Parts: sequence; structure tokens; C-alpha cells
Amino acid sequence: MTANPEGFDTEPTFDVSTESTDRAGSTTRRGFIAGGVVAMAGAAGCLGSSQGSETDGETVTFLLKPVENPQDMKAQYEPVKKHLEAEIDGITVETPVSNGYSGVERSLKSGRAELSIGDIVAFSFPDLVDVLGTQYLAGTSSFYFSMLVTKPEYNIESLTDLRGAEISFCDVLSTSGSVYPLYALKEAGLDIGDAPTGDPVDFSGTWSNHDQSFKTFIDRENIKANANYGKPAYPYLTESHLQEIGVLDQITEYSPWADKIGTKTDEQELEIAWISERVPYEPVITRADWDSPKREAVEQALIDMTASDLEEYRSGEDVSLPMTGITDTSMEDYEEVRKRVTDLGVLEAKKEE
Repeated sequence: MTANPEGFDTEPTFDVSTESTDRAGSTTRRGFIAGGVVAMAGAAGCLGSSQGSETDGETVTFLLKPVENPQDMKAQYEPVKKHLEAEIDGITVETPVSNGYSGVERSLKSGRAELSIGDIVAFSFPDLVDVLGTQYLAGTSSFYFSMLVTKPEYNIESLTDLRGAEISFCDVLSTSGSVYPLYALKEAGLDIGDAPTGDPVDFSGTWSNHDQSFKTFIDRENIKANANYGKPAYPYLTESHLQEIGVLDQITEYSPWADKIGTKTDEQELEIAWISERVPYEPVITRADWDSPKREAVEQALIDMTASDLEEYRSGEDVSLPMTGITDTSMEDYEEVRKRVTDLGVLEAKKEE
């Protein structure tokens, strides 16, 4: 099988989602526009004002990205919250989880949040945010990969073998789980139609959150491939397969989750049908018009933060540290992502919400 890596010396990615669920429980891209409107209203309604509290201190809102399990996300970022509060006098840090990526934009625009994670807002509304830098994950890397994984019995040797197949994708606006794989399928000559905001032509697709997308692929025999960011797939991949297709060294060097390779191959073995170049993880963004004497201190504390600073605040070994530092980057480092989302018409759809 040929993985067709795209050149690991270049860069870029982000994870963005706006989704709705049909009666069967499957999330599709048809809910993209409507879901975005609901998400914006929901996020604006659930967040308190971050202009300050009733006490003498200042409240700083770090809005987290939408996920299936918000409480897990809050637990993972609790050490970041506590570290900032310990380092900077007179602030209280709130870490609500957004209902959707459109909610991130709405909250930043309205002044209800000072910081967040992701780059789609920066692409769509560059005057709204500043890029502080790229998250450094698990003390290992600021990069990861987009991939399409398949089961060996499907005999997918190239992307053209997916013509007529059903593929499970992640969030409509997910770089790794939607944008990058769709762009690769298009480059391979498949007609992607109006995907990700409409229906593809040469294959069928379902869009849902990252966890559900992968689970659906594992559980259902009719789905020939799954698009994801590596973490859910690595336990089902073998080192020998990755070595055979020539990507083991790159994954080991750049992926934060490479230590998970092969830990579940006794349950189901998977193979990579396609893998991207390394892509930078989501950036930490700050509201451009955030006018506060605490801003510089907060930003510097995040830049200087290390994994050891956060360990004392971790609630248990089962709670991961998704961000253990920040790598100095700018939007220029995300140019390959911008190229793909522009080509697929994602930015235009985002601006029309």
C-alpha cells in the first residue's frame, strides 16, 4: 500500500467544527450553516462578561474549542488556568468550552473572551485576533498529521480506490479531519462536489465530531476510510506498516501521540491510505482589541510556560496536558492551511454565516 506522503518538510493545521445531528444520530455537513448560527447564539449566551468581576480582580476568559466531552477539556486546561492565576496577581481565569467555532468568533467580537484556540477565525477575520503562537503538545511537538486510514481487507492502494466509497470525516471545518483529506482527494482526481459544506460526487461522506467519526468507521463495515488527526488511529497501526510506507521516522519525531502506536492492534489492525505533510497544531489567539494592563503579563506567562509548571496542578495521571507551552509562530506558518480552506470555499461559507 502506498501512503503517498505529501512532503514532510513543509508545514500546517487546525480543528474547527460547526455541526448538527440528524434523527439517526449522524452529524452531516447539511447542518453547517444552521449549526453555526445556533452555536454563535449559544456561546454568547453561556459566557459571562470578561470585562471584570465584582471583586477587585480582573476576569480573563480563555475560551476552549468545542468538543464532545466539555468536562474533559476543562480538566485538561485546568492546570493552565491555575498556573496563570498563580503567576499573575489580581486575575481570575475562566475556561468555558464553546458550543461551536462560530461561537469563538462571536465571543471575541463581543469582548466576552480574551483568548481562544484555533485559526479559522484568524483566516476569516484577520483584524479580529492576534496569533500568540502555536500550542506545544504533551511536551513533545507543535506538529501533527492529517490522514486517511483504512482496513487491510478493503485493499485501498491509492486514493482513487475510494471512488464510490463511503468515508467518515470529522467536523466540517476540521483541517485534519475534513479540509486536508478533501483537498487530497480532489488533487487525486476525485470530484468532491461541494464538500465539505455540501455533498461530494465521486464518494459519499458523513461528518461528525472526531471521536464519533472514528468510532463509526471502526464499527461499520460499509465505511472504507476515516479522516483524522492521528491520535485515534495510532493504537491500531503497526510500526512495521509505518516503516514500510516510509513515515515512521516523521511520525515519531513530530506527532505528540506516537507512543500510542500499536497498542490496540490485537483488536483491529489499520493501514494508512494517505498522510499529509506535518501540520502545525492550533494556534493560541488573543483578541486584538483586548485593552488591559494584565494582557502583557498573561501573554508572557503563556509563552514562558513549561510542562513542569503545569504538573503540580494536574488532577491525576489520566488527565492529559494538551498544551504544555507555545512555539513562536504567525499566520504565515498556516499558509498551507489557508490555501486549502480557500480552495474548498470554506472561508466564503464561514463569512456568510
